[in-house]
Amino acid sequence: GDIANYDVGITISATIVPDPEAPTTGTIIYNESTEGNDGTYDYRWVMGEEGSYDICSQTMTLSTTIQYIDIFGPDPTAWVDWYTSTITASISVEGGVGPAVPNGTVVENISAAPGDEVSLVGTVNDLQGLTSISVVNSDLGLNEVINLSGELSYELNQTFTIPGDTSEGDYSIETTATNVEGLSTTFVTNLLVSNSAGCSDDVAIFANQTLDANVFFSETDGSFDPYEFSATVATVLNGDALTITGDFMDFFEMDLTLTMVPDANDSSFGEALFDIEDLGEADDGLTYRLVQVEPGSYNACERTISVVLDIEYEDGGTWVFYYRGEAEFSLP
Repeated sequence: GDIANYDVGITISATIVPDPEAPTTGTIIYNESTEGNDGTYDYRWVMGEEGSYDICSQTMTLSTTIQYIDIFGPDPTAWVDWYTSTITASISVEGGVGPAVPNGTVVENISAAPGDEVSLVGTVNDLQGLTSISVVNSDLGLNEVINLSGELSYELNQTFTIPGDTSEGDYSIETTATNVEGLSTTFVTNLLVSNSAGCSDDVAIFANQTLDANVFFSETDGSFDPYEFSATVATVLNGDALTITGDFMDFFEMDLTLTMVPDANDSSFGEALFDIEDLGEADDGLTYRLVQVEPGSYNACERTISVVLDIEYEDGGTWVFYYRGEAEFSLP
C-alpha cells in the first residue's frame, strides 16, 4: 500500500516476533519488499531498523527506507537510498479493544474422602499471554503456583492429596490465572470432603427396608414438653417416591411419602421432599396432617434421611399447630 507516501505497488512480508516476557508486544522484521516501478525507476523498501508492535494499544511502528535503481547513475544496477519513513499504524486484533482478563473453565465440584488423591483439571486461555496460575486453600494446605511464560492456553491438571485429618465439609479451592497485563480471573472449585466419598449407592438402598427413626420433638403447642422418641418404620420405594410407614410421631401409625430428588452431580445424596401429607381422622375425632417445615435430605452413603415436619389438626376449618418433629431415619 501507500504507507511511505509513494505507492508503486510494493508489498512486504514481515515476521512478528513476540517478546517472551510480554507476548502482547514484540518486534517486526523483514528483509526486502517486492519491487515496483513508476514507469522509469524500479523501487523497493528495505528495513531501516526493527519495527515494534503493541496489541493492547493497537499500534505498530515500522521504519522503512525507499531505494531506487538510478539507471542514469554510474552503476545502473545499484540500489540507491532515497528517503527513510517511520510509520506508525493502528491495528485491529480479535478480542476487542484493550487487554482482557483470562477465561476458561476449571472443574466446579469434586467429592473425595480424607487421604484421597484428587485432580484439579481445566483449560485457561488468555489473548495476551499467561504468567502464572495459583491454586490455594489454606485449610487443605494448598498454596501452589505454576509459573508460565506467556502461554495463550494452558491445560490445568494439578494433583494433590487431601490431608488425612481433614474434617468433613465443603472447601472452596481458588484457582487464579494472571496474564502479562497483571489482570486475573479466579475460578472456584467446591470440594466436598466426606468419609463416604466415592460411594456408589443411591436412593434404592432405602427400598423395602426397616429403618430406625430417631425424632426430637423440638416445639409444641404447650400441651407437653419437648422430648426425644425412637421407633422403627418400614419403607416402600416406587420410582422416586419413598413411603415411610410407622408410628414415628409417637401418636399413631401413619404414612409419609417423600419425593427423592438426587443431586445433579451425585445421585448418592439429594433432597427428600413432600408438601402436605393428609393423615385423616384420629381416635380423638380430629383430622390431622403433616406439613414439611424445610426441604429434607438424604445421603445414601451415610444411609440417612432427615426431615423436619409439623403435625397440625383442623379446628373449625383452621389448621392449628400441634408439635414439630426433627426426624432422622437410618438403616441399622
